[in-house]
Amino acid sequence: MKRAFSIAAVALVAALAAAAIFLLSATVPPEVVERSVVREQTLLEKAWRLPVASAFGHVDFQSNQSLCGPASIANILRSFGETADTERRVLAHTRKCWSGICFLGLSLDELADVTRTATTRNVTVLRDLTPDAFRDELRHQATGTRATPSSAAYRQ
Repeated sequence: MKRAFSIAAVALVAALAAAAIFLLSATVPPEVVERSVVREQTLLEKAWRLPVASAFGHVDFQSNQSLCGPASIANILRSFGETADTERRVLAHTRKCWSGICFLGLSLDELADVTRTATTRNVTVLRDLTPDAFRDELRHQATGTRATPSSAAYRQ
């Protein structure tokens, strides 16, 4: 009994120390926060008037950090007028992220499979493009010289 009490006390102290370190550790300077959230309204309005941006209507941001891929696909499909225009609808009929969280995220191939389930459009994964080849692909997409529109994901 005494040993169990000692173990519980050590565990409690460790948990309190971990919570204190987590809560008090990194603070972001206010000017950094301000730079990341302050937007130049006139530039944003100008950008939203561009042909591609205006097709989106609006952009929904990911509901949590693990849903960046499904949120991006939902925004793209919405710009095409498709019904899979939310994270939940993009993920419907798949077994991915059923809890609302994509544990460990989705690989590019998994995201392509999810997208194929959500749309009848052709989905192609482009890999290992050089920066010039990537820009060339974007130019072809922008000018309509490719058969189907696409979203490009690239290695960072």
